[in-house]
Amino acid sequence: MRSMFRSFILAPAMMACAAFTANTAMAESIRVPFNFVAAGQNCPAGVYSLNVAGDAVSLMGRGASSFMWLMHPGNPASPQGRVVLKFDQIGNERILHSVQYGSQETSQLDKKLKPNDNTAEQSGQGQ
Repeated sequence: MRSMFRSFILAPAMMACAAFTANTAMAESIRVPFNFVAAGQNCPAGVYSLNVAGDAVSLMGRGASSFMWLMHPGNPASPQGRVVLKFDQIGNERILHSVQYGSQETSQLDKKLKPNDNTAEQSGQGQ
């Protein structure tokens, strides 16, 4: 009896944990060909790792640059796995405006700036 209980309860629980772990974290690499500012920090041009786990996204560079934000539902028509970093340009400076991963996106990250038409996109599909 004890063995049947373990089979009926533990096996499905372990399978659910494995499925949850396998589907919660996604990582992509994206190359940003210019210097930019994120959260008030200067970030050099280069390859950045974008990690998505549930509603959280983190952006990490080779140096000490590491940022984390929450995401919310965005455009449902966006292709799954599509990565888009949007930047505002003020003079010669580019400031990270938002991050999109598939149909999820962050809110406006550069809240001190007013929304304008100076937004450029850098997108990637992994490297």
